[in-house]
Amino acid sequence: MVGSPEVSSNPVEAQRLHATGIGQFELPTASLQAVGSLHQIFQQVDIDAFFDLPHNAVLTVSSSASETHTFVVTHSQSTQSMRWLWACDSDTLDVFGKLINPEVQGHFLQAAGGPVEINAACYIIVKDGVTDKECVPHYDFYSPEIPRAAAFSLMTPMAAAHPQCVGGLEFWAWGEGADKAHKDSESAFRSDVRALSLAATPYHHGFATVVDGRLLHRTQPYSLTGNSDNNNNNNNSLAGKDQFASSDETCGTPAPTTTTTTTPTTTTATTATTTTTTTPTTPPPTPTTPTTPPTTTPPLTASIASGELRVLLCVNASRTTAESWPHLQRLLQRQVGLGFVQGNCSFSDADLDKAYLAPEPPKLRQKGGFLLSKLMR
Repeated sequence: MVGSPEVSSNPVEAQRLHATGIGQFELPTASLQAVGSLHQIFQQVDIDAFFDLPHNAVLTVSSSASETHTFVVTHSQSTQSMRWLWACDSDTLDVFGKLINPEVQGHFLQAAGGPVEINAACYIIVKDGVTDKECVPHYDFYSPEIPRAAAFSLMTPMAAAHPQCVGGLEFWAWGEGADKAHKDSESAFRSDVRALSLAATPYHHGFATVVDGRLLHRTQPYSLTGNSDNNNNNNNSLAGKDQFASSDETCGTPAPTTTTTTTPTTTTATTATTTTTTTPTTPPPTPTTPTTPPTTTPPLTASIASGELRVLLCVNASRTTAESWPHLQRLLQRQVGLGFVQGNCSFSDADLDKAYLAPEPPKLRQKGGFLLSKLMR
């Protein structure tokens, strides 16, 4: 697979996830089908109107005549260019949940010591890049009561058009300076690590990047204009911006919305290397082979390919105990707002090797939310 990271779906990445807090592996066919379904759903969202919605706005999207999905919008505390679109009911969460099929569960069996349960899921949308200042180092799930290898975020690009010029994931490895810094609260954010060394990895369509909830990380800054303020200014990065660039992909260059294929005619064309040109005395014959009709690139695909939009799929999953689950549930609820959090069952010491089904989720909560009947193209 061209442009894919050098990872495989073998136990090595699961062991790496357990030991270091981050792992990458190729998604199986069933997971890619789920990615395709989520892409189709997202195509119905009017992005321009979406970014104008208030925090905790609830919207419904119809992907077909018989399927309706409910989401809630949450805003970033540090930038206006990032939004989350959270699953807002169990049916919508189930669509994301298909990303974690039995083959993917095999990675978590080794990384977490058993199968994980799906708790929440969302689209992560960035529009027009993010600056170094806006990309705040944070933990997804930090609490002294939540151990490592208990809570995870699985992320993957939604579209095959995802370019390498947009921001990947920067992280501060376990056991190094950031991990040793004093921390005595459950605050997700860190302001004391920007001068410390960090590493970076890109997102690739068809591959999952899984982050432990206790791994300090952030979105890699990137710009559509080449403004240095938007690029990664951290000189201690172990993998800089060049890792995400390629010779044929430039952020900020709009992708063409139409392409036309021209069938060559039987007449001789003049090229830059031609020294003499013979002009026919009669008009050239009309080609008998019809030209290929123009093909249209969907606007969403064009926006993603140009870097104007970066859309990731994210699934939060965990393997908790009766003691740790309430702490994780509280941190999840902070993130999803009025979104849906599916509860974990309580694991007893005797049942740590068994997977359980979550209890029937509650009704969609709309109190305090801005209900939108439908937001569609």
